[in-house]
Amino acid sequence: MVMSLEAAAERAARQMLLAADPDHGGQTSHGSYREAYVILALEEAGQLVGPVTRRPERGHGDCTDANGQDWDVKGYYDDGRRPQFDVAVCLGDIRWEVMCGEKVIMDLEGVTDPANRLALHQAVDAAGLADHVRWYK
Repeated sequence: MVMSLEAAAERAARQMLLAADPDHGGQTSHGSYREAYVILALEEAGQLVGPVTRRPERGHGDCTDANGQDWDVKGYYDDGRRPQFDVAVCLGDIRWEVMCGEKVIMDLEGVTDPANRLALHQAVDAAGLADHVRWYK
């Protein structure tokens, strides 16, 4: 997708705003920039109702869609880095966020084994959580 310089600047500014994490005093980090990148990619793909925003108060996930639904981005790794991929842990994290009123964006970039990705998709479906999850990659 080719975008104009103006559109690219606007997207970069939105990514910066989304990356400022109120749960960490408004600070940004590599992780919060990654979350913002994933959020915008899903919005652009029509998987999140936009425009998405980030609430300034703590405890409202990583973004809020245009319908007022809070979303939390979760990412795991199957190459030894932390947080280490484990289907049961992922399901527990998803269930917790859903109990708190949030939905979950699963960033699968760090899950490189196709069997692990498939196992997680199947577990989410079997647990009846598919409507609460959006997938990136």
